[in-house]
Amino acid sequence: MKRVEPSFGVSDFLGGARGAYEMIVMGYEHGNLDEIKPFCKWGTWQKSHPEIGCGLKRGFTFYFHQPGQRFKKTPTRINELLVSASPHAGIADTHWYRPDFDLYLYQAAAKLGVKVLDQTGITDLDPTGTGFEIKANGKNGRHEWSTRYLIDATGPRGFLFNHWNITETPFDNPIETQSIFTHFREVKRLEELQEFQETESPPYPVDDAAVHHLFPGGWIWVLRFNNGITSAGVSLTSDSSLELDLENPEGAWKKLMEQFPSIRDQFSKAVPCEPWSSLKSTSFQSSRITGTGWAMLPSATGFVDPLLSTGFPLTLLGIQRLGKAFSMGFDDSRFESEMNSYAETTKMELQAVARLIACLFRVMDRPEYFTALTHLYFGPAAYGESMKRLGKGTSVTSFLLADHPDYANRMRFICSEIMAMTREKRKLPRLDDPWLKTIRDCIGPINVGGFLNPEKKNWYPVEEQDLLDSASKLETDSKTLKEMLFRSGFFETKVKPAEF
Repeated sequence: MKRVEPSFGVSDFLGGARGAYEMIVMGYEHGNLDEIKPFCKWGTWQKSHPEIGCGLKRGFTFYFHQPGQRFKKTPTRINELLVSASPHAGIADTHWYRPDFDLYLYQAAAKLGVKVLDQTGITDLDPTGTGFEIKANGKNGRHEWSTRYLIDATGPRGFLFNHWNITETPFDNPIETQSIFTHFREVKRLEELQEFQETESPPYPVDDAAVHHLFPGGWIWVLRFNNGITSAGVSLTSDSSLELDLENPEGAWKKLMEQFPSIRDQFSKAVPCEPWSSLKSTSFQSSRITGTGWAMLPSATGFVDPLLSTGFPLTLLGIQRLGKAFSMGFDDSRFESEMNSYAETTKMELQAVARLIACLFRVMDRPEYFTALTHLYFGPAAYGESMKRLGKGTSVTSFLLADHPDYANRMRFICSEIMAMTREKRKLPRLDDPWLKTIRDCIGPINVGGFLNPEKKNWYPVEEQDLLDSASKLETDSKTLKEMLFRSGFFETKVKPAEF
């Protein structure tokens, strides 16, 4: 079995999908996996399939805005946050341009022998005791088949949820958001606008990232593809004071641009190239995840918000866990236990994501709190990837360390305190040493990215020294770390550094 060497980034999860995607690919030998391995990173994607649209995602870019005011940089960079996910573009993550990429996967699946029924809807689903009998109608007529096991990958409020009248269950820390979004052409790069220009070199080009424009009660995302198209949209809390009529997406977007002049300049020449889409209720959680002979993917089980790009890794990690269960065989005595574990882990991880995102929405008007709290995400993400690349993946078994007693409890306490203060409309204290120390103590044992270092002033590049200084946290030594960095493509040169 030939092992696929994954690319390197700060985190499996900072890049949204790439790291979890690699975990599925690596370690499995199958001749046809060569068709999808190049999509693990920007460099090999561009070399192998430049015709398939994608975007260069070097990290996470955050800018904080106030209604009616232009963005203004400060010496302390208090109203911005740059977190790099790769040391250079060659091994960077990507935004997936779904029309191109999904078509490629569709065709690749067909080549592998998967029976693809396009434009086909299920009309009957009957349990048989050993599986299901399925009937469907489509453009090519009526179909009938049987299956031993059913996986629902139809997304939130999807097929099984509606077919079996499954109920929704609220998250422990609910955050009600709604969104509108579309694709644009002619969106300006931020580096073209005066107020975003830098006097120092940032960790990466700020536009080559998942760009977040944040403001009280919501945020705008900007994801740039290499085909001239940009995905953009807004996510707003239901009690947002912006008073936008999202039933009229185009009008709401124009009104939104009027309130934020710096963002308006970025979209001054932008033209939508797709119809507007909208979601009246973004967050969702199904009360059931598995049952006799069936399971939902995490993407069908629940969703919180696009903030922090958690949807892809949650689903891809779920696929990995399902693959482990299926490799045992349905008749294996461990299979049922493995599926129960899958359901419990999926729910636990969704709850952890919901807890943190709800907390972040509550402090979008407080940049100093928001930037500090994001490290409850970036910290475990960077640690998790580093451990996996060192071959210690069994030490990190859940997203955001959701099953780690100490970390999970500390994170829950911090988020609960913030939620309580904002819910009760208590004034948040200054983010002075006591509060910052609470977050530092939480991520301290796993902080391998130099996070919360005041000297970095909210700019976090991927730096070799940060990892080397964290050797003891990663239960290894500097020589082993350097070897791992070289294997992972951290250094742009293919020549082994002399210090090895």
